Amino acid sequence: MTHENILSNIGSEETLVDDAWLSDLSDINLSSIEGFSTTWNGISEERRTLLIDKLIEMAKDQIHLNYNYIFKYCLDDVFEIVRQRSIEGLWECEDRSLIPTLCTILRSDPSSDVRAAAAEGLAKFANLANENKILRRDSDRVLSSLLSSIGNLEEDIIVRSKALVSAAVISHDLIEEQIKWAYESDILELQTCAISAMGRSGNPSWLPFLIEELGSPVIEIKREAVIACGCIEEPESVPHLLPLIDDDDLQVQIAVIYSIGNIGGSTARKILKSIIQTGDILLEEAARSSLIALETLDDPIGVE
Repeated sequence: MTHENILSNIGSEETLVDDAWLSDLSDINLSSIEGFSTTWNGISEERRTLLIDKLIEMAKDQIHLNYNYIFKYCLDDVFEIVRQRSIEGLWECEDRSLIPTLCTILRSDPSSDVRAAAAEGLAKFANLANENKILRRDSDRVLSSLLSSIGNLEEDIIVRSKALVSAAVISHDLIEEQIKWAYESDILELQTCAISAMGRSGNPSWLPFLIEELGSPVIEIKREAVIACGCIEEPESVPHLLPLIDDDDLQVQIAVIYSIGNIGGSTARKILKSIIQTGDILLEEAARSSLIALETLDDPIGVE
């Protein structure tokens, strides 16, 4: 499809948003399309959001499609929902040029939802920093930006929480202090994010806290504790997770299955195989999926 036709489809509020013509936007540098900015700025918030959401869906379903040029372009869109969705669309983008952009958004975007999305978007760069896969100055920038957000008492709680979870993978005394502070707070969102951060840190020293929270009457806390145990991957947590396979909450049950599979080992394999025989379709599916993932890790070549 020609650029003119693409612009016509984008600009027409009546034109259906579908794969047929949106796929032609993959890997296109928008600077090469004369009139894109004018066309984009002329469409409604609803139309922009619809287009961005469809591009995100297509990129997830068809890995060969790449709409990063569009998502990056929309990071300074006038509509906050478009900025937020565009950050989400860049979930796999590890281009280092994105680091200063996300740091700026986290610091100064007027929307707390967009700042929260930026905090989450920095998580992948925190991972790379932890693995020494990005430049030191980039690592320092990511850490500094996240710590600044976490420590900003005037910042929205959700933004601080997202920043804390993203930063947790990096070993730093201040981050551990903030995890403790959030965990000891009386705000559910902070407590939940603290538990998630414990798991993301991969630090076994948090395991006693997590095991205790497996008995929490608060479903959100219990579920996050289950997931966090799976992230830390310590076999000693399996006996504490096992009773929760019969929990009243289905999401807790499924989280237990995936966490046990993530921890791995012969005991985990036996547990998963036994769940497959229970007759509960949803739990069987989760156990089968978890078992396949476990066996793939054990033998990446041999698993069909």
